[in-house]
Amino acid sequence: MRDFSSTTDRKTPILNSLPREATPNPQMQYLTLLLLLSFPLLALVSCLPYTAYVRYDIGLDEVDRPASAQERYGESVIDKREKDGVERYYFEDNLVQILWLVTTYKADFLLTNRTDHSIKIIWDEAAFIDLSGASHRVLHSGVRYLDKGSPQARSVVAKGASLSDVVIPADYVEWGYSRWVNKPLVSPATRSVQATADPERTRTGLAREARQRIGQQMRILLPIEIEGIVNEYTFTFSVRRVCRTACTLKASIPA
Repeated sequence: MRDFSSTTDRKTPILNSLPREATPNPQMQYLTLLLLLSFPLLALVSCLPYTAYVRYDIGLDEVDRPASAQERYGESVIDKREKDGVERYYFEDNLVQILWLVTTYKADFLLTNRTDHSIKIIWDEAAFIDLSGASHRVLHSGVRYLDKGSPQARSVVAKGASLSDVVIPADYVEWGYSRWVNKPLVSPATRSVQATADPERTRTGLAREARQRIGQQMRILLPIEIEGIVNEYTFTFSVRRVCRTACTLKASIPA
C-alpha cells in the first residue's frame, strides 16, 4: 500500500517556501511620501537669494568743543581701550568722559559726569551728520520708533553718575513689510543676490565698494547742558577698516 503520509511530509517544505503576499510597511510609506514632498521645497530653497555682509571699523578722530568749554573744563584726551578684542574710543575732559563704540548700524556710548553738578543731554538739538554732510535728527534708548518725530525728554546725569545710551539717526529707521528696519550708518553693508550667482564674486564686489568708504567721516553732535549753559560737543568719526565679520582685533577677516 502506498504511504500517503510520507508523500505529504515531503511536499510540506515546498509549500512553505512559496512567497507570501507582501505586507505594506507604514514607516516606509511615510518616508517615501516625505521624500516626494521634499523635492519641491528643495527646489524652492535653491532659488532663494542669500545676503552677503561687510562690517566697518569706525574710530574716533577728534572732538570739537566751544572755546568757553575749553577754558572751563581744561585739556581733553582722546584714546582707545580694548575689551573682548574690540577697540572702544573714549574722550574726556573735566566735564565728561565718554566711551564710544560705533558700529555699522548704531553708536553706543557710556557717558560719565565728572563735575559736581547734574548735566543734561538735549536730545532734540542733537544730530547725526552722515558721510555726505547731511544732518539728521537722532533717537536714543527708550524712544519708540513709532514716536521718532515727537519731542524727546532730556537725559539727566547726576554728579559722578554714568549714562549708557545709543545714537540712531531717526530717518534711518523705516517700517518694512512686518517690522522696523534700520539702515546702516555706512553703506553698503549688505547685498542680496540669487543663490545661482557666484557668492565669492558677490562678496568681492561688495567689499571693493565698501573699501571706498575708508577715510570718510561722520559726526555726532551732543549738546550738554550744565548750570544753564549748553556746551555743544561734536565727535568726528572715520571709517578705518572693512571686515567680512565683526571687526575685532584677533578675529577680523579683511574684506
